[in-house]
Amino acid sequence: MPKNSVRVSIDLEYASWLSLSKYAKSQGITLSEAVNQLIDEVENQDIYREQIAKMKSSISELLNNLNLSAYFLRGFILLKIYNRNYCTKPTKQ
Repeated sequence: MPKNSVRVSIDLEYASWLSLSKYAKSQGITLSEAVNQLIDEVENQDIYREQIAKMKSSISELLNNLNLSAYFLRGFILLKIYNRNYCTKPTKQ
């Protein structure tokens, strides 16, 4: 145990302690390391959730822009077709 750490008693239900103990044993780490690891995982999940939310927002914005661009492109193409078919000068016969 590091010199700068202090041992404290924590109040855990037996089922929680048993679950934590099994987790620590399966990972080959101490109970304290298991607690720290689980806390780190939760903090990382929050970071990942935030990043995912930003990515979803960016993708949604991009798709909306693409839909808008496709809408205008479709209109432009239809206008060109209309102009070619109906707005041409009559040919001399």
